[in-house]
Amino acid sequence: MLSLLTRLLTHQLPPVLSLVSFILAILALLSPVPILHTNVALLTITPSQGPFQKRDVAAFDEMSRFNVRALRETHIEMVRDSTVDGVSIFMGLLGSCSRPTSEQPVTCTNATFSPTYDINLPATSPTLALDGPTSSTPEFILTSIILLFLFSVHHALSSLIPEGAKIHVPLTRMSRAMAWLGVIGWLIGMVAVIVLRAWYGNAESAFNKGIAAAAAFSPGLTATVGNGFTMFWISYAFAAPALLIALVKLNHAGLVKNA
Repeated sequence: MLSLLTRLLTHQLPPVLSLVSFILAILALLSPVPILHTNVALLTITPSQGPFQKRDVAAFDEMSRFNVRALRETHIEMVRDSTVDGVSIFMGLLGSCSRPTSEQPVTCTNATFSPTYDINLPATSPTLALDGPTSSTPEFILTSIILLFLFSVHHALSSLIPEGAKIHVPLTRMSRAMAWLGVIGWLIGMVAVIVLRAWYGNAESAFNKGIAAAAAFSPGLTATVGNGFTMFWISYAFAAPALLIALVKLNHAGLVKNA
C-alpha cells in the first residue's frame, strides 16, 4: 500500500499537475486577447459603487447591529435591484478589451507581443499611466511555458513508461539536460510574472489614488489587479513538484554513480 501511494505521488501525480500548469499558463497568457475577453485579465477597470451607495451600505451596517430583520431584508432587496454599470476595461499581456456598458458588446485590440491598450475612460477620470508590456515580457513568459512543456513531456514519459522499454534509455540520457531546461524555464517565468505584478500593482494604486483624490467629481471606477496573476501563481506552483522530483532523481543517480 505504501509503495503504491509513493508511486502515485512521485510518478503519476506530477504529470497531471504539469498538464494543469501548462493549461493555466496558456490561458493566462492569451487572456483577455484573444480568448476569455471578460473572464481573465491582469488588470481590470470596472464600475464601482458611488458615494451615495457606499453611504447607504454604511448606514445599513450601523442599523443592522440592532437586528432589525425587516430593515435587513428590505436593504438586501434594494442592493440586489441596484446595479452599477459603466465602462469596463480588461488588460492582458497581448492586448486589451473594453465595453462602454455591460449590455454592449466587447471590443478588443489585436493580439500582439507589443500591445497598445485601448483605454477610453470618462473625461473626469485620472489618467492611467500604463502602456502595454514591452515585447520581451510576453516573449519571456512564452519561452518559459515552452521550456516547461518540453520538460513536462520528458518527465511524463520517463515516469509512466516502464524502465525495461527501449525508449527509456535515450530518455534517461536526456534527463539532466531536460531538468535544467525546466529549472531555467521556471525561473524565467517566475521572475517575469513578479516584475509584471509589481508593474500592474503600481498602476492600480496610482489610478485608485487619483479616483480618491477627485472625490465627488470622479467617476465610479476602480482598478483591480486581475485573476490572471492567480492563474500564473498556481501554474508555476503546479510545475514545481515535477522539477523537484527530477532534481532529486538526478542527485540520487549522481551519488550512486560516484559510490
